Amino acid sequence: MVLLSQVLSHQINIGYEHLNNMHVLGVNGTKVRNLAHLVELVEASSSKFLTFDLAPNDEMVVLEAAALAAATGEILAQHNISSARSGDLAASAGADAEEGGGKRAAKAARRR
Repeated sequence: MVLLSQVLSHQINIGYEHLNNMHVLGVNGTKVRNLAHLVELVEASSSKFLTFDLAPNDEMVVLEAAALAAATGEILAQHNISSARSGDLAASAGADAEEGGGKRAAKAARRR
């Protein structure tokens, strides 16, 4: 089970700030098995948009994939978070390249 504990405020997710303690059921129509699977689904997606199905209120979050990738560093910097994911998830496929990009983007955002 994967829970969305809170939404970190940023212009990319305006309107979703009220979501907290929600069960993430699926990504782009695929049922999420665990957090590592969610990471895999997001990274493997070639869709222009990422959709996240949430319970218990049957809500759906829709985010533009490219904009989300670009905003990750800004979100990390804005909320003083040093890494986009924990070490065990960073070991997942493709995470090393994304993590490095996230850190560079976070540093750039801090300099602004």
